[in-house]
Amino acid sequence: MRARQVLDDCRKAHSLLEHEDDPQTFRILFVAAVTLCRAVGHVLDKVDAKEDPRLKESVQSWWRELNSDTTKNTIFHNFIDQQRNNILKEYHFAHDDHEQKLMVLPSMELFSLGELLFCPIEEGKYAGEDCRDILHDAILWWDEQLKKLEWQSKVETPNAQRSTLNFQVEP
Repeated sequence: MRARQVLDDCRKAHSLLEHEDDPQTFRILFVAAVTLCRAVGHVLDKVDAKEDPRLKESVQSWWRELNSDTTKNTIFHNFIDQQRNNILKEYHFAHDDHEQKLMVLPSMELFSLGELLFCPIEEGKYAGEDCRDILHDAILWWDEQLKKLEWQSKVETPNAQRSTLNFQVEP
């Protein structure tokens, strides 16, 4: 499935984000990662479902269920879709990439974390969580969704395809 390739690219962008310390590069990588994360669904629907008839019905049913109740699958509605829309339509980032101040109790000592060490989401369901952690959760969510769709449609996952290789050993 081509959607898996998009998801793998999203994983790579996330990996690069984990180690990035330049604010502009971080922002660019975050835009790429969120866009790729949302593109998984578009490619699944517009490419994979059209190219593989086994997937078409499962994907259509899955999309209907996903969109019928926005209180379910909140990672999609409240992060993947919302972040993509905020960034691509308004160039608005819901996370704070500035230096963070922390107070340690009970000593009341104040410490500073450098830029990009902790980038909390400032609003919505995931407020207070690091944007990279929620992106990671979104990647895991997509992987699980793709596995379910592959299983329902009897489409082999890349790992399943590799495990079916037969090696003959000569006596």
